Amino acid sequence: MMPGNRSIGRTLGFAFLSVAIFSSAASAASLKDSLATVDTGPFADAACQTAVDSLIGAVDGLGVAAISNLKADDDSISADLKLPIGGTWSLHLFGEDCSKEVFAFLKPGKDLKLSDMVLKAGALTELDKLGLNDQAFVLANTEGSLSAKDAPDAVAAALTAASDGDDGFELEIKPGLTVLGVMDLSKSTYSSQALSFLGLKDSASKKIAVDALLGADMLASIIKGSKAEADFTLVGTMPDLTLTLPGNHQLPTASIQFTADVHPDAKEFEMTVEVEDEWKNALGVSGLSLSQVVIDLKAGDETSGELDASTTVGGQALDVAWVIEKGEDATDVEIKLTAPEGKTFKIGGIFGLSKVPGISSLGFKELDVSPAGFGGRLTWNGKELDAAVVKMGDGNKPILLMKTETFHLKDIAKAVGNTPLGGISIPGMILTLADGDPGAISTDDIPDVASAILGDLDEKSGSHLTLHEGVGMLGIIKAEALGAAGGGLGRGGRRPWRVW
Repeated sequence: MMPGNRSIGRTLGFAFLSVAIFSSAASAASLKDSLATVDTGPFADAACQTAVDSLIGAVDGLGVAAISNLKADDDSISADLKLPIGGTWSLHLFGEDCSKEVFAFLKPGKDLKLSDMVLKAGALTELDKLGLNDQAFVLANTEGSLSAKDAPDAVAAALTAASDGDDGFELEIKPGLTVLGVMDLSKSTYSSQALSFLGLKDSASKKIAVDALLGADMLASIIKGSKAEADFTLVGTMPDLTLTLPGNHQLPTASIQFTADVHPDAKEFEMTVEVEDEWKNALGVSGLSLSQVVIDLKAGDETSGELDASTTVGGQALDVAWVIEKGEDATDVEIKLTAPEGKTFKIGGIFGLSKVPGISSLGFKELDVSPAGFGGRLTWNGKELDAAVVKMGDGNKPILLMKTETFHLKDIAKAVGNTPLGGISIPGMILTLADGDPGAISTDDIPDVASAILGDLDEKSGSHLTLHEGVGMLGIIKAEALGAAGGGLGRGGRRPWRVW
Protein backbone atom coordinates (compact mmCIF):
# COMPACT_ATOMS: atom_id res chain seq x y z
CA MET A 1 0.00 0.00 0.00
CA MET A 2 1.16 3.53 -0.72
CA PRO A 3 1.66 6.08 2.06
CA GLY A 4 -1.82 7.51 1.52
CA ASN A 5 -3.46 4.39 3.09
CA ARG A 6 -4.27 4.64 6.80
CA SER A 7 -5.94 2.18 9.16
CA ILE A 8 -6.01 1.39 12.85
CA GLY A 9 -2.90 -0.67 13.24
CA ARG A 10 -0.59 -2.68 15.39
CA THR A 11 0.96 -1.41 18.59
CA LEU A 12 4.55 -0.28 18.55
CA GLY A 13 4.81 -0.56 22.35
CA PHE A 14 7.02 2.34 23.45
CA ALA A 15 7.87 2.90 27.12
CA PHE A 16 9.47 6.00 28.57
CA LEU A 17 11.17 5.83 31.93
CA SER A 18 13.91 8.40 32.31
CA VAL A 19 15.45 11.38 30.54
CA ALA A 20 19.14 12.24 30.35
CA ILE A 21 20.42 15.54 28.93
CA PHE A 22 23.50 15.19 26.77
CA SER A 23 23.88 18.64 25.28
CA SER A 24 22.43 22.09 25.70
CA ALA A 25 21.17 24.74 23.31
CA ALA A 26 24.34 26.66 23.89
CA SER A 27 26.63 23.89 22.70
CA ALA A 28 25.56 22.76 19.21
CA ALA A 29 27.30 19.77 17.62
CA SER A 30 26.74 17.53 14.64
CA LEU A 31 24.08 14.86 14.89
CA LYS A 32 26.49 12.02 14.22
CA ASP A 33 29.11 13.19 16.73
CA SER A 34 26.49 13.77 19.39
CA LEU A 35 24.96 10.32 18.95
CA ALA A 36 28.41 8.78 19.32
CA THR A 37 28.39 9.93 22.95
CA VAL A 38 25.12 8.19 23.77
CA ASP A 39 25.19 4.71 25.30
CA THR A 40 21.86 4.62 27.13
CA GLY A 41 18.25 4.21 25.97
CA PRO A 42 18.05 2.73 22.48
CA PHE A 43 21.81 3.09 22.06
CA ALA A 44 22.48 0.66 24.88
CA ASP A 45 21.97 -1.96 22.18
CA ALA A 46 24.73 -2.04 19.55
CA ALA A 47 22.40 -3.37 16.84
CA CYS A 48 20.04 -0.48 17.47
CA GLN A 49 22.86 2.03 17.26
CA THR A 50 23.93 0.49 13.94
CA ALA A 51 20.36 0.80 12.60
CA VAL A 52 20.15 4.48 13.59
CA ASP A 53 23.56 5.20 12.08
CA SER A 54 22.42 3.50 8.86
CA LEU A 55 19.27 5.62 8.71
CA ILE A 56 21.13 8.86 9.27
CA GLY A 57 23.82 7.88 6.80
CA ALA A 58 21.19 7.34 4.08
CA VAL A 59 20.63 11.11 3.82
CA ASP A 60 23.47 13.23 2.53
CA GLY A 61 24.29 15.92 5.10
CA LEU A 62 22.04 14.74 7.92
CA GLY A 63 24.88 13.33 10.00
CA VAL A 64 26.79 16.63 10.01
CA ALA A 65 23.73 18.85 10.61
CA ALA A 66 24.02 20.96 13.73
CA ILE A 67 21.84 19.89 16.65
CA SER A 68 21.18 20.99 20.21
CA ASN A 69 19.19 19.78 23.22
CA LEU A 70 19.96 16.10 22.59
CA LYS A 71 17.95 13.92 24.97
CA ALA A 72 17.44 10.18 25.41
CA ASP A 73 15.02 8.03 27.32
CA ASP A 74 14.40 4.28 27.20
CA ASP A 75 13.10 4.05 23.61
CA SER A 76 13.53 7.48 22.08
CA ILE A 77 16.21 10.04 21.28
CA SER A 78 15.26 13.63 20.51
CA ALA A 79 17.07 16.81 19.51
CA ASP A 80 16.62 20.21 17.91
CA LEU A 81 17.92 20.43 14.36
CA LYS A 82 18.84 23.75 12.73
CA LEU A 83 18.19 23.75 8.96
CA PRO A 84 18.28 26.53 6.30
CA ILE A 85 14.49 26.47 5.81
CA GLY A 86 11.74 25.81 8.31
CA GLY A 87 13.61 27.24 11.30
CA THR A 88 14.52 24.88 14.13
CA TRP A 89 13.24 21.37 13.52
CA SER A 90 12.29 18.80 16.16
CA LEU A 91 13.96 15.42 15.62
CA HIS A 92 12.92 12.12 17.24
CA LEU A 93 14.59 8.74 16.66
CA PHE A 94 12.60 5.70 17.78
CA GLY A 95 11.30 2.24 16.91
CA GLU A 96 9.55 -0.75 18.47
CA ASP A 97 12.60 -2.90 17.85
CA CYS A 98 15.06 -0.33 16.61
CA SER A 99 17.57 -2.99 15.62
CA LYS A 100 15.10 -3.93 12.86
CA GLU A 101 12.91 -0.87 12.33
CA VAL A 102 13.75 2.72 13.20
CA PHE A 103 12.12 6.02 12.28
CA ALA A 104 13.33 9.58 12.27
CA PHE A 105 10.44 11.95 12.89
CA LEU A 106 11.04 15.57 11.87
CA LYS A 107 8.82 18.59 12.33
CA PRO A 108 9.81 22.05 11.05
CA GLY A 109 9.60 25.11 13.28
CA LYS A 110 7.19 26.58 10.73
CA ASP A 111 5.24 24.90 7.96
CA LEU A 112 6.92 24.84 4.56
CA LYS A 113 5.26 25.55 1.25
CA LEU A 114 5.72 22.97 -1.44
CA SER A 115 7.43 25.69 -3.46
CA ASP A 116 10.02 25.88 -0.66
CA MET A 117 10.99 22.30 -1.42
CA VAL A 118 10.65 21.77 -5.18
CA LEU A 119 12.01 23.61 -8.20
CA LYS A 120 8.97 23.60 -10.47
CA ALA A 121 5.61 21.91 -10.81
CA GLY A 122 2.75 22.54 -13.20
CA ALA A 123 0.11 23.21 -10.54
CA LEU A 124 2.51 24.44 -7.85
CA THR A 125 0.81 27.82 -7.39
CA GLU A 126 -2.56 26.19 -6.79
CA LEU A 127 -1.00 23.59 -4.47
CA ASP A 128 0.57 26.32 -2.35
CA LYS A 129 -2.86 27.91 -1.98
CA LEU A 130 -4.11 24.70 -0.36
CA GLY A 131 -1.41 24.95 2.30
CA LEU A 132 0.18 22.00 4.08
CA ASN A 133 -0.59 22.75 7.70
CA ASP A 134 0.63 20.92 10.80
CA GLN A 135 3.07 19.14 8.54
CA ALA A 136 5.42 16.43 9.69
CA PHE A 137 8.08 14.27 8.04
CA VAL A 138 8.99 10.63 8.67
CA LEU A 139 12.30 9.19 7.46
CA ALA A 140 12.77 5.42 7.15
CA ASN A 141 15.06 3.06 5.27
CA THR A 142 12.81 0.02 5.64
CA GLU A 143 9.12 -0.66 5.11
CA GLY A 144 6.99 -0.40 8.20
CA SER A 145 3.99 1.21 9.83
CA LEU A 146 3.64 4.04 12.31
CA SER A 147 0.67 4.34 14.66
CA ALA A 148 0.00 7.70 16.30
CA LYS A 149 -1.51 6.26 19.45
CA ASP A 150 1.63 4.26 20.23
CA ALA A 151 4.31 6.78 19.26
CA PRO A 152 6.21 8.91 21.80
CA ASP A 153 3.96 11.62 23.25
CA ALA A 154 5.45 14.52 21.27
CA VAL A 155 5.41 12.48 18.07
CA ALA A 156 1.87 11.22 18.70
CA ALA A 157 0.55 14.76 19.14
CA ALA A 158 2.25 15.94 15.95
CA LEU A 159 1.03 12.93 13.94
CA THR A 160 -2.53 13.47 15.18
CA ALA A 161 -2.44 17.11 14.11
CA ALA A 162 -0.96 16.17 10.73
CA SER A 163 -3.80 13.68 10.20
CA ASP A 164 -6.47 16.32 10.90
CA GLY A 165 -7.17 15.13 14.43
CA ASP A 166 -7.29 11.38 13.80
CA ASP A 167 -5.45 9.92 16.80
CA GLY A 168 -6.15 6.35 15.72
CA PHE A 169 -4.64 6.31 12.24
CA GLU A 170 -1.74 4.20 11.06
CA LEU A 171 0.60 5.37 8.35
CA GLU A 172 2.31 2.77 6.20
CA ILE A 173 5.89 3.74 5.56
CA LYS A 174 8.13 3.15 2.56
CA PRO A 175 11.92 3.72 2.45
CA GLY A 176 12.57 7.44 2.04
CA LEU A 177 11.01 10.62 3.40
CA THR A 178 7.23 10.78 3.85
CA VAL A 179 5.46 14.09 4.39
CA LEU A 180 2.01 14.46 5.87
CA GLY A 181 -0.16 17.43 6.71
CA VAL A 182 -3.56 19.07 6.26
CA MET A 183 -4.73 20.88 3.12
CA ASP A 184 -7.81 23.06 2.66
CA LEU A 185 -9.45 22.26 -0.69
CA SER A 186 -11.56 25.42 -0.56
CA LYS A 187 -8.50 27.61 -1.12
CA SER A 188 -7.86 26.77 -4.79
CA THR A 189 -10.35 27.38 -7.58
CA TYR A 190 -9.29 24.04 -9.09
CA SER A 191 -10.50 21.97 -6.14
CA SER A 192 -13.29 24.30 -4.96
CA GLN A 193 -14.97 24.20 -8.40
CA ALA A 194 -14.82 20.40 -8.39
CA LEU A 195 -16.32 20.22 -4.89
CA SER A 196 -19.04 22.63 -5.99
CA PHE A 197 -19.85 20.38 -8.96
CA LEU A 198 -20.12 17.44 -6.55
CA GLY A 199 -22.49 19.44 -4.38
CA LEU A 200 -20.48 19.32 -1.16
CA LYS A 201 -22.27 21.75 1.13
CA ASP A 202 -20.64 25.10 1.80
CA SER A 203 -20.85 24.39 5.53
CA ALA A 204 -18.95 21.11 5.22
CA SER A 205 -15.25 21.07 6.06
CA LYS A 206 -12.99 21.11 3.02
CA LYS A 207 -9.91 20.10 5.01
CA ILE A 208 -8.15 16.88 4.11
CA ALA A 209 -5.18 15.01 5.57
CA VAL A 210 -2.67 14.14 2.84
CA ASP A 211 0.70 12.44 2.60
CA ALA A 212 3.31 11.66 -0.01
CA LEU A 213 6.52 9.67 -0.35
CA LEU A 214 9.18 12.23 -1.25
CA GLY A 215 12.36 10.15 -1.18
CA ALA A 216 15.49 10.69 0.91
CA ASP A 217 16.94 13.11 -1.65
CA MET A 218 14.26 15.64 -0.70
CA LEU A 219 15.56 15.81 2.88
CA ALA A 220 19.13 16.14 1.60
CA SER A 221 18.03 19.17 -0.45
CA ILE A 222 16.26 20.73 2.55
CA ILE A 223 19.41 20.28 4.64
CA LYS A 224 21.43 22.06 1.93
CA GLY A 225 18.85 24.82 1.58
CA SER A 226 18.25 23.93 -2.06
CA LYS A 227 15.23 22.68 -3.98
CA ALA A 228 14.69 19.21 -5.43
CA GLU A 229 13.07 18.04 -8.63
CA ALA A 230 9.29 17.72 -8.29
CA ASP A 231 8.22 14.12 -8.79
CA PHE A 232 5.85 12.79 -6.13
CA THR A 233 2.12 12.43 -5.47
CA LEU A 234 0.04 13.79 -2.61
CA VAL A 235 -2.92 11.61 -1.63
CA GLY A 236 -5.70 12.02 0.90
CA THR A 237 -9.27 10.89 1.55
CA MET A 238 -12.39 12.70 2.75
CA PRO A 239 -14.79 10.00 4.07
CA ASP A 240 -18.52 9.84 4.83
CA LEU A 241 -19.67 12.69 2.60
CA THR A 242 -23.11 13.76 1.39
CA LEU A 243 -22.76 14.79 -2.27
CA THR A 244 -25.42 16.16 -4.61
CA LEU A 245 -24.88 16.17 -8.38
CA PRO A 246 -26.20 18.96 -10.62
CA GLY A 247 -29.97 18.76 -10.87
CA ASN A 248 -30.22 18.13 -7.11
CA HIS A 249 -29.52 14.40 -7.40
CA GLN A 250 -28.16 13.19 -4.07
CA LEU A 251 -25.73 10.29 -4.01
CA PRO A 252 -25.59 7.71 -1.23
CA THR A 253 -22.80 8.26 1.31
CA ALA A 254 -19.51 8.63 -0.55
CA SER A 255 -15.81 9.35 -0.11
CA ILE A 256 -13.48 11.54 -2.14
CA GLN A 257 -9.87 10.57 -2.74
CA PHE A 258 -7.82 13.64 -3.62
CA THR A 259 -4.68 13.16 -5.72
CA ALA A 260 -2.18 15.82 -6.74
CA ASP A 261 0.82 14.90 -8.85
CA VAL A 262 3.65 17.28 -8.01
CA HIS A 263 5.45 17.23 -11.34
CA PRO A 264 6.41 19.78 -14.00
CA ASP A 265 3.85 18.33 -16.43
CA ALA A 266 0.94 18.11 -13.97
CA LYS A 267 -1.65 20.82 -14.66
CA GLU A 268 -4.61 19.73 -12.55
CA PHE A 269 -5.76 17.80 -9.50
CA GLU A 270 -7.74 14.56 -9.52
CA MET A 271 -10.68 13.54 -7.36
CA THR A 272 -12.14 10.05 -7.24
CA VAL A 273 -15.60 9.65 -5.72
CA GLU A 274 -16.52 6.18 -4.49
CA VAL A 275 -20.17 5.64 -3.55
CA GLU A 276 -20.63 3.17 -0.72
CA ASP A 277 -24.11 1.79 -1.42
CA GLU A 278 -26.37 1.15 -4.40
CA TRP A 279 -27.73 4.36 -5.94
CA LYS A 280 -31.43 3.60 -6.18
CA ASN A 281 -33.70 5.61 -8.51
CA ALA A 282 -30.59 7.26 -9.96
CA LEU A 283 -31.20 10.79 -11.25
CA GLY A 284 -34.74 10.45 -9.92
CA VAL A 285 -35.61 7.79 -12.52
CA SER A 286 -37.80 5.18 -10.86
CA GLY A 287 -36.53 1.63 -11.21
CA LEU A 288 -33.00 2.61 -12.30
CA SER A 289 -30.36 1.48 -9.79
CA LEU A 290 -26.61 1.86 -10.16
CA SER A 291 -24.04 -0.04 -8.11
CA GLN A 292 -20.25 0.27 -7.74
CA VAL A 293 -20.50 3.94 -8.68
CA VAL A 294 -17.14 5.67 -9.18
CA ILE A 295 -16.72 9.23 -10.46
CA ASP A 296 -13.28 10.36 -11.67
CA LEU A 297 -12.88 14.14 -11.88
CA LYS A 298 -10.13 16.29 -13.36
CA ALA A 299 -9.96 19.53 -11.39
CA GLY A 300 -8.18 22.28 -13.31
CA ASP A 301 -9.24 25.50 -15.01
CA GLU A 302 -12.39 23.51 -15.81
CA THR A 303 -13.91 20.48 -14.10
CA SER A 304 -14.44 17.36 -16.20
CA GLY A 305 -15.10 13.79 -15.28
CA GLU A 306 -16.19 10.27 -16.06
CA LEU A 307 -18.65 7.96 -14.33
CA ASP A 308 -18.31 4.21 -14.05
CA ALA A 309 -21.02 1.99 -12.58
CA SER A 310 -22.86 -1.30 -12.99
CA THR A 311 -26.55 -1.78 -13.69
CA THR A 312 -29.00 -4.30 -15.09
CA VAL A 313 -32.11 -3.21 -16.98
CA GLY A 314 -34.61 -5.75 -18.27
CA GLY A 315 -32.30 -8.56 -17.19
CA GLN A 316 -29.42 -7.26 -19.34
CA ALA A 317 -26.15 -6.01 -17.82
CA LEU A 318 -25.26 -2.65 -19.37
CA ASP A 319 -22.30 -0.34 -19.74
CA VAL A 320 -22.82 2.90 -17.81
CA ALA A 321 -21.35 6.33 -18.50
CA TRP A 322 -22.57 9.89 -18.17
CA VAL A 323 -22.96 13.02 -20.23
CA ILE A 324 -22.49 16.46 -18.67
CA GLU A 325 -24.29 19.32 -20.39
CA LYS A 326 -23.02 22.71 -19.24
CA GLY A 327 -25.47 25.52 -19.92
CA GLU A 328 -25.27 29.22 -19.18
CA ASP A 329 -27.52 28.94 -16.15
CA ALA A 330 -27.18 25.32 -15.07
CA THR A 331 -25.35 22.04 -15.57
CA ASP A 332 -27.33 18.90 -16.36
CA VAL A 333 -26.23 15.30 -15.93
CA GLU A 334 -27.47 12.41 -18.08
CA ILE A 335 -26.66 8.72 -17.69
CA LYS A 336 -25.85 6.78 -20.85
CA LEU A 337 -26.78 3.09 -20.90
CA THR A 338 -25.34 0.86 -23.62
CA ALA A 339 -25.97 -2.82 -24.33
CA PRO A 340 -23.07 -5.12 -25.25
CA GLU A 341 -22.43 -5.62 -28.96
CA GLY A 342 -25.31 -7.53 -30.54
CA LYS A 343 -27.56 -7.23 -27.46
CA THR A 344 -30.61 -5.11 -26.62
CA PHE A 345 -32.51 -4.40 -23.41
CA LYS A 346 -36.14 -3.83 -22.44
CA ILE A 347 -37.06 -0.67 -20.53
CA GLY A 348 -40.53 -1.56 -19.25
CA GLY A 349 -39.23 -1.81 -15.69
CA ILE A 350 -38.15 1.83 -15.35
CA PHE A 351 -39.77 5.26 -15.48
CA GLY A 352 -43.27 3.79 -15.08
CA LEU A 353 -43.21 2.36 -18.63
CA SER A 354 -44.63 -1.07 -17.86
CA LYS A 355 -48.16 -0.13 -19.00
CA VAL A 356 -47.12 1.49 -22.28
CA PRO A 357 -48.59 -0.71 -25.05
CA GLY A 358 -46.00 -2.57 -27.10
CA ILE A 359 -43.09 -1.59 -24.84
CA SER A 360 -42.16 -5.23 -24.21
CA SER A 361 -41.56 -5.79 -27.94
CA LEU A 362 -38.95 -3.04 -28.24
CA GLY A 363 -35.28 -3.66 -27.60
CA PHE A 364 -33.00 -0.69 -26.94
CA LYS A 365 -29.34 -0.69 -27.91
CA GLU A 366 -28.51 2.51 -26.05
CA LEU A 367 -30.36 5.08 -23.97
CA ASP A 368 -29.54 8.52 -22.59
CA VAL A 369 -31.43 8.88 -19.32
CA SER A 370 -32.38 12.10 -17.56
CA PRO A 371 -35.30 13.23 -15.39
CA ALA A 372 -36.68 15.16 -18.37
CA GLY A 373 -36.84 12.06 -20.55
CA PHE A 374 -34.89 9.45 -22.48
CA GLY A 375 -33.38 9.38 -25.94
CA GLY A 376 -31.74 6.47 -27.69
CA ARG A 377 -31.67 3.81 -30.38
CA LEU A 378 -33.98 0.80 -30.51
CA THR A 379 -34.67 -2.06 -32.89
CA TRP A 380 -38.11 -2.52 -34.46
CA ASN A 381 -39.02 -4.81 -37.33
CA GLY A 382 -35.33 -5.50 -37.84
CA LYS A 383 -34.43 -1.82 -38.18
CA GLU A 384 -32.65 0.62 -35.87
CA LEU A 385 -34.71 3.71 -35.05
CA ASP A 386 -34.23 6.88 -33.05
CA ALA A 387 -36.58 7.00 -30.08
CA ALA A 388 -37.51 9.19 -27.14
CA VAL A 389 -39.51 8.78 -23.94
CA VAL A 390 -41.13 11.74 -22.16
CA LYS A 391 -43.79 12.30 -19.53
CA MET A 392 -46.33 14.98 -20.40
CA GLY A 393 -49.96 15.64 -21.32
CA ASP A 394 -52.99 14.71 -19.25
CA GLY A 395 -51.91 12.55 -16.31
CA ASN A 396 -48.22 13.16 -16.99
CA LYS A 397 -47.80 9.57 -18.10
CA PRO A 398 -44.97 8.24 -20.30
CA ILE A 399 -45.12 8.56 -24.08
CA LEU A 400 -42.70 6.78 -26.40
CA LEU A 401 -41.95 8.25 -29.83
CA MET A 402 -39.91 6.45 -32.47
CA LYS A 403 -39.09 7.79 -35.90
CA THR A 404 -39.09 5.56 -38.95
CA GLU A 405 -37.15 6.33 -42.13
CA THR A 406 -40.11 5.39 -44.33
CA PHE A 407 -43.34 3.86 -43.09
CA HIS A 408 -45.51 1.75 -45.42
CA LEU A 409 -49.19 1.65 -44.50
CA LYS A 410 -49.39 -1.92 -45.76
CA ASP A 411 -47.27 -2.89 -42.75
CA ILE A 412 -50.18 -2.08 -40.45
CA ALA A 413 -52.15 -5.13 -41.56
CA LYS A 414 -52.44 -7.41 -44.58
CA ALA A 415 -55.94 -6.10 -45.27
CA VAL A 416 -54.58 -2.58 -45.76
CA GLY A 417 -52.25 -3.87 -48.45
CA ASN A 418 -55.26 -4.90 -50.55
CA THR A 419 -56.64 -1.35 -50.60
CA PRO A 420 -55.45 1.87 -52.25
CA LEU A 421 -53.89 2.77 -48.90
CA GLY A 422 -51.46 -0.14 -49.27
CA GLY A 423 -49.42 1.83 -51.76
CA ILE A 424 -48.85 4.81 -49.50
CA SER A 425 -45.44 5.38 -47.95
CA ILE A 426 -44.89 8.15 -45.39
CA PRO A 427 -41.30 9.38 -44.98
CA GLY A 428 -40.21 10.12 -41.44
CA MET A 429 -43.37 8.75 -39.87
CA ILE A 430 -43.31 8.91 -36.06
CA LEU A 431 -45.02 6.12 -34.15
CA THR A 432 -46.27 6.94 -30.66
CA LEU A 433 -47.03 4.59 -27.78
CA ALA A 434 -48.95 6.16 -24.92
CA ASP A 435 -50.18 5.00 -21.53
CA GLY A 436 -53.44 6.86 -21.07
CA ASP A 437 -54.78 9.64 -23.29
CA PRO A 438 -52.25 12.53 -23.40
CA GLY A 439 -54.67 14.80 -25.28
CA ALA A 440 -53.55 18.12 -26.79
CA ILE A 441 -49.86 18.92 -26.34
CA SER A 442 -47.99 22.11 -27.15
CA THR A 443 -44.75 21.28 -28.95
CA ASP A 444 -43.15 24.19 -27.10
CA ASP A 445 -43.44 22.12 -23.91
CA ILE A 446 -41.84 18.96 -25.33
CA PRO A 447 -38.37 18.29 -23.87
CA ASP A 448 -35.38 18.61 -26.19
CA VAL A 449 -34.86 14.86 -26.29
CA ALA A 450 -38.24 14.46 -28.04
CA SER A 451 -38.02 17.66 -30.10
CA ALA A 452 -35.15 16.06 -32.02
CA ILE A 453 -37.51 13.24 -32.99
CA LEU A 454 -40.25 15.63 -34.17
CA GLY A 455 -37.93 17.60 -36.49
CA ASP A 456 -39.85 19.99 -38.75
CA LEU A 457 -43.15 18.40 -37.70
CA ASP A 458 -43.07 20.90 -34.87
CA GLU A 459 -43.44 23.85 -37.23
CA LYS A 460 -45.84 22.17 -39.67
CA SER A 461 -48.16 21.03 -36.90
CA GLY A 462 -48.90 24.58 -35.79
CA SER A 463 -47.06 23.85 -32.53
CA HIS A 464 -49.84 21.60 -31.29
CA LEU A 465 -50.31 17.84 -31.42
CA THR A 466 -53.13 15.65 -30.19
CA LEU A 467 -52.10 12.21 -29.00
CA HIS A 468 -54.26 9.30 -27.92
CA GLU A 469 -53.89 6.20 -25.80
CA GLY A 470 -52.27 3.20 -27.43
CA VAL A 471 -50.47 3.32 -30.78
CA GLY A 472 -50.55 6.47 -32.90
CA MET A 473 -48.87 7.92 -35.96
CA LEU A 474 -47.49 11.40 -36.66
CA GLY A 475 -46.45 12.41 -40.15
CA ILE A 476 -46.88 14.69 -43.16
CA ILE A 477 -46.93 13.71 -46.83
CA LYS A 478 -47.68 15.64 -49.99
CA ALA A 479 -51.04 14.99 -51.60
CA GLU A 480 -49.52 13.78 -54.88
CA ALA A 481 -47.77 11.02 -53.01
CA LEU A 482 -51.17 9.55 -52.14
CA GLY A 483 -51.78 8.48 -55.75
CA ALA A 484 -55.12 6.80 -56.27
CA ALA A 485 -55.75 6.79 -52.55
CA GLY A 486 -55.80 10.58 -52.53
CA GLY A 487 -59.07 10.76 -54.44
CA GLY A 488 -60.61 8.12 -52.28
CA LEU A 489 -59.68 10.11 -49.20
CA GLY A 490 -61.10 13.32 -50.64
CA ARG A 491 -57.75 15.06 -51.24
CA GLY A 492 -56.64 16.70 -54.43
CA GLY A 493 -54.09 19.31 -55.46
CA ARG A 494 -50.75 19.62 -53.73
CA ARG A 495 -51.71 20.43 -50.14
CA PRO A 496 -49.86 18.41 -47.50
CA TRP A 497 -51.65 15.59 -45.74
CA ARG A 498 -51.23 15.47 -41.95
CA VAL A 499 -51.46 12.21 -40.08
CA TRP A 500 -52.00 12.28 -36.28
